[in-house]
Amino acid sequence: MRCRIALVVLATVGVLAGAGGAGADLIRSGNLLVSLRGDISPNVLPRQRPVPIAVQVSSGLRVIDDAEPPALHKITIELNREGRLDARGLPICPTRRLESTTSSEALARCRSALVGHGSVAAKIEFPNAPFPARGRLLAFNGRVRGRPVVLVHVYGATPAPTTIVLRFARRHRRTGTFGTVLSTRLPTIAGHWGYVTDIEMTLRRIYRHRGQRRSFLKASCPAPRGFPGASFTLARATYSFSDGSRATTKLTRHCRVRNRS
Repeated sequence: MRCRIALVVLATVGVLAGAGGAGADLIRSGNLLVSLRGDISPNVLPRQRPVPIAVQVSSGLRVIDDAEPPALHKITIELNREGRLDARGLPICPTRRLESTTSSEALARCRSALVGHGSVAAKIEFPNAPFPARGRLLAFNGRVRGRPVVLVHVYGATPAPTTIVLRFARRHRRTGTFGTVLSTRLPTIAGHWGYVTDIEMTLRRIYRHRGQRRSFLKASCPAPRGFPGASFTLARATYSFSDGSRATTKLTRHCRVRNRS
């Protein structure tokens, strides 16, 4: 169960870091359907200078027959370099401060590192499952072994009080269409306990560092000069499942140029 929720949340985080527009993308792997929908605010942006943005994303997971879904165990999210994730000067929350905490306790300990919030819903197929059927989601800036990560804290009280902390590593590429990569590999677990059905999340954080106003997420609109806007690939996600299958999807979005300069 933790493998599945981690991968779906990671997909969401990856899309959040670069997605915009209101369209939805749908991929199928065997009997599993995964949908992604994203929106960006504002969607009117400078042509070259990145400015702060907020992104709202929802992800859905559905089984199209009565068979058990394969477990997700690896995902790679590649983000267009026009959507930039930058945490320089942002406080860091250690993983240990989030373990065994409620949402309120997590905020009390790490509010200065908060970068997102949302919710998670799951289908539980047997009683006393160790994952909340519904839970609150909080995202924090973190670092593990000296490397930057996004820590996703999920807490729910039904069917029993439960806390899950997920770690998502991130790195940057210097060349190519996609500049930021989020990835994780999770161990296979025994049994098919259930699966995540819906995730909703918003990423936004404005903060000050050394007297300057900064944003966890920034974007510009890559429209050629003279054009009022552009459609382009913002993210590419590759999902790997326990049965050996893989599915890849791309998110194409549209932006408008501020002042058409």
